[in-house]
Amino acid sequence: MWQRLIYEFAIRAVSPVRCGANETEVVKTPDGKPVILGNSLGGALRAYLQQGGVRTEDIEKAMGGEVESAEEKKKFLPSRIYISDGMIENYSDGEKQGLPRQEGTAVNPVYGAAEPHQKYMLEYLPAGTTVNFKIESDVWAGAGKEHNDALQPAELEKLVATWANGFAGGQLLLGGQKSNGFGRFTLDSLQARVVFLDNSQALDRYIFGSREKPAMEDVPWQAMPQYPLVPQCAVTFTLQGVFPYGVYQAFPVTADAGAQAAGARREPLTGLLKKRDNKDNGKHKEGQEQAYYIPAASLKGVLRHEVLRLLGRMMSDTADQGCGKNLTDLFGGTGSPGKLTVHDIVVTGTPVAVNRDSRQTDLPIYIKIDRLTGSSYDSALKRQQEIQGTAVISLELAVKPADDGYLNYIFPLVYVLRRLGAGLIPLGGRTVAGLGQFLAPTVNIGAGEETWQIETGPELSTGNRRQLEMWWESFAGWCRQ
Repeated sequence: MWQRLIYEFAIRAVSPVRCGANETEVVKTPDGKPVILGNSLGGALRAYLQQGGVRTEDIEKAMGGEVESAEEKKKFLPSRIYISDGMIENYSDGEKQGLPRQEGTAVNPVYGAAEPHQKYMLEYLPAGTTVNFKIESDVWAGAGKEHNDALQPAELEKLVATWANGFAGGQLLLGGQKSNGFGRFTLDSLQARVVFLDNSQALDRYIFGSREKPAMEDVPWQAMPQYPLVPQCAVTFTLQGVFPYGVYQAFPVTADAGAQAAGARREPLTGLLKKRDNKDNGKHKEGQEQAYYIPAASLKGVLRHEVLRLLGRMMSDTADQGCGKNLTDLFGGTGSPGKLTVHDIVVTGTPVAVNRDSRQTDLPIYIKIDRLTGSSYDSALKRQQEIQGTAVISLELAVKPADDGYLNYIFPLVYVLRRLGAGLIPLGGRTVAGLGQFLAPTVNIGAGEETWQIETGPELSTGNRRQLEMWWESFAGWCRQ
């Protein structure tokens, strides 16, 4: 007999989520509410199965797609499951204040400097956003063999339980900007309802509606069969340190009320962006430490530039194509997500203050100089907000140890992070004036139950030196390939 299985997922974002309608805004319904489209959800669910090594035949039987026929011609197999749009449940704050936006600046991977006039702004769904969506399908639950090609209840249950486990474990990501730490969820609930379609009366009740619909019930997905996915090996890299002299980026910011009340100058103010969500109105006590951030895309550009320089020294001039392939393998490219996820650098501190006289403390002001005459421009004062404080840099490397291991990729990342922690690679803008130097004592690495703390200074312990040599040999072999 035929049944309709209806599953309702409630997932909650634990990181920002970017489902873009264009380069700036997220997808919205005609009445202005954000939504994650069903085809976007379906693409993510399919990709999760494919990356986990689920057989193509099992995926196509439920989700359809282009398949090879006996005549060696491609044909399109329609999907047997319906995936609804993901509706945003807790959007009341967004309706009042608008969705948060993240600003960033593109970094040239060749020169390691910010691209001119390449600032961007991304609207996103904040962490804590709850998304509800349905997966429905007609399945054949009868004993006869006349519908053997139909989707069976056990087949759909196996898919649903696999997806539920992916959301619960934070492995199934949605939307864009995944390599910059976006799109991670957790599973709040999974419920199901079974509608029997074994006769015309039951079909009429389902189509035309009935007040006696079966109630939704919780699904014990942990105890249900799941597809054995290829395990992912997550290697984490963390630096905890300080910006002792201040760090700066040229984003327009608004001076706080305390500075304005003190009669601070009114030149245009630029600096780091504050870390906030929908519920943060930016109010704070004067002098209190706050959280700022350097966008992950900026850090990723610096990392890519430094790894490119390292690969260039390792490979011959005729190996440019291989160098680009290795870079794409690690950082991703067009049509390839890459293995590295970079998170925003969170800076906790206060703006640098300058004592100009006994009555006033102000932010740094720079005067623009004419390079030809050596004199200052009229009305060319630049006032900027430099942040002194602590910061955390974190990366994640996801690989399949059964296929390619992870040793190839560790050395170049440790090499760059050690240089960052030693203050040799400044971050942000105005680095020629001494800003952006970051100091961290160790690079902390975790891979499963194994952990390492690699010193950033010139003195290495004997064990860490041997470990770096082992990673180096693997990296050198990767380059020679």
